[in-house]
Amino acid sequence: MKQKSSELPNDLVGENFNRNIEQMWELLGDDQVFIIGIHGMAGVGKTALVTYIENDITRKGSFKHAVVTVSQVFSIFKLQNDIANRIGMTPDEDDERMRAIKLSLVLERKEKTVLILDDVWKNIDLQKVGVPLRVNGIKLILTSRLEHATPAKLPHEVEKIARSIVKECDGLPLGISVMASTMKGVNDIRWWRHALNKLQKSEMEVKLFNLLKLSHDNLTDNMQNFFLSCALYHQIGRKTLVLKFFDEGLINDTASLERVLDEGLTIVDKLKSHSLLLESDYLHMHGLVQKMVCHILNQSYMVNCNEGLTKAPDMQEWTADLKKGFLDAEQYKENPEWHDASHYNMCPPLGQLQALSRLKISGTSIEKVPEGLGKLINLKWLDLSENYNLTLLPGSVLPGLTNKQYLDICYNYGHLAKVNAEDVQGMTMLEHFAGSFHDWDNFNNYVQATLDRGSGPKTYHLHLGIGPGYSLDYSYDYNFLTNDECRIVSFRDCTKLDHVLPTDIARLCIAENKQWRCLCDVLSFRSPSLMYIDIRVCPKLESLFCLTGPCSLCSNLQNLESLNLTSLEGPAETWKENEVKAKNILLGGMFSHIKHLEVSKCHKIEKLLTIGPLLQLKNLVSLDVKSCDLMKEIFTVSITEDVGRVNEITLPKLTRLEFRELPQLKTVWWGIIKCGLSPKLNISDCPQLETPPILQSIS
Repeated sequence: MKQKSSELPNDLVGENFNRNIEQMWELLGDDQVFIIGIHGMAGVGKTALVTYIENDITRKGSFKHAVVTVSQVFSIFKLQNDIANRIGMTPDEDDERMRAIKLSLVLERKEKTVLILDDVWKNIDLQKVGVPLRVNGIKLILTSRLEHATPAKLPHEVEKIARSIVKECDGLPLGISVMASTMKGVNDIRWWRHALNKLQKSEMEVKLFNLLKLSHDNLTDNMQNFFLSCALYHQIGRKTLVLKFFDEGLINDTASLERVLDEGLTIVDKLKSHSLLLESDYLHMHGLVQKMVCHILNQSYMVNCNEGLTKAPDMQEWTADLKKGFLDAEQYKENPEWHDASHYNMCPPLGQLQALSRLKISGTSIEKVPEGLGKLINLKWLDLSENYNLTLLPGSVLPGLTNKQYLDICYNYGHLAKVNAEDVQGMTMLEHFAGSFHDWDNFNNYVQATLDRGSGPKTYHLHLGIGPGYSLDYSYDYNFLTNDECRIVSFRDCTKLDHVLPTDIARLCIAENKQWRCLCDVLSFRSPSLMYIDIRVCPKLESLFCLTGPCSLCSNLQNLESLNLTSLEGPAETWKENEVKAKNILLGGMFSHIKHLEVSKCHKIEKLLTIGPLLQLKNLVSLDVKSCDLMKEIFTVSITEDVGRVNEITLPKLTRLEFRELPQLKTVWWGIIKCGLSPKLNISDCPQLETPPILQSIS
């Protein structure tokens, strides 16, 4: 319920007395009025009016009541005592805040009570006193000789402007509080319009900034630098912000990127705990807080935090003592190409930047590495990703940059940006590496001689083949720096030779391999660390796994959690049928950890899963099958299995099944599927499916 207040005219004697009594009772009965103010000079009958109301309340019994005389000698402590004594409470605390809490708890239990504060001389903060106002609870009557000491309802036109002022304060309680104290007792619409105009022109923001700056001044000098840096970004990811700290030299720990992130994230959390940073999907500042910081920064920086920046600052704004400029180009209209780096096809020489520690040149049209890059011996972070025309010859630049902790040269087309194993094997400090290898021999050499011996980076994305590496979402917000799941290998259009997978690989991505017929024929694996397999556009792939005992791949899939198959034109089955298949599956448990299975655009698969593999899927959570032209059955039996003996299948954790655009689908399963609690089934564009599957939740 929105709180309201009302005031009575100061002419309280004669013929107006009865009318004022009637108005008082109307206000007491109005659920939207919580405070009634009566003001006027001494002797006009304010106390007489409230005394009459007090007696009337006693006579009618409609409210409980308590009267407290405030007087000119006023303090929160004394008023708390006086109210407590009138309601039969004995305060036993010396701390005003604790007394207010206890007083409020007692008053909240009182229904339909009128508290009369007589002879008020100054504004009273009811929250500090401990007086809660609510419907069917406490209502307050104030009498005072001073108009500003009693609240009054704003005229409608003034209220509209007041709401605009609150909007300008962007909901910040401190800003609203400052404006409220400034405008208290003002009803003239011209004053309110003038206040709004001053606030919009930032004249009144100076007062707000001085108050907000107290939070800034209470930080240590080091924390102030971090805080001021945060204001340069409207919204930003946590780890991205930490790397900005690193770029600006605010974090000097050079031991490891992990320690840099730990220190930076600790600082971010401290700023959040001071309520100087907010976080939803991204980190951001309250609008007024950001303006305050920009006000501080403008003493030695050029900072434009306005969202409507449409052109570059005039030349006179570029002062001689300017240290740094920051312009928000989010809505910059004069040069829209600022948003797109792809038109840049050259980079100036970098050899003089000997102190440079982090360099990112990404998404451009440059054709060769910047001149002098090999001289940047202090460079710890190098990102040359997504430069699709870049030529990076093996042995040309990288061997001299041995101090790097982060190297990303992935997602570059063709044979133009490839590395040999020895180019990166000397980088003993490397913590993350993403890049394409020149050939099969260099790939295997790096895996066996570096990664498998424990001397390689903690996380990596290794690519081999023609074309760019497989684009992944793991680079988002630089989570890959500390995410063990970012140990990725991707292949694109590779030969049939034996490729060795790292022993700690987590994700395998295969795309557009035109020669591979079965994964087991071309991949060697010696450790069960693989969690994700993603295969796309492999036209000759006849089956995924051979399911024979000696196979190194099949015998090391026990921790596989996710299998995603897209646009596989070749296979009519997901694995080879043979007589020992079921036995080998059960003994090896190769599918026992799969949680997510997705199959799409595999137009030659008619039957997805037979009973043998199905018995392993005890941890399956979601199954998604879509756009498979010849898919007729989801769950079925093999040629060696007895249909009559199998009627019920149990998938105890399955909670989501989705089947879309399957024109030939006739059945999901002819019996009962026992699955997890409240399973969600979504079927669309499956015209041949007459009966949906029978799902039963396992209690």
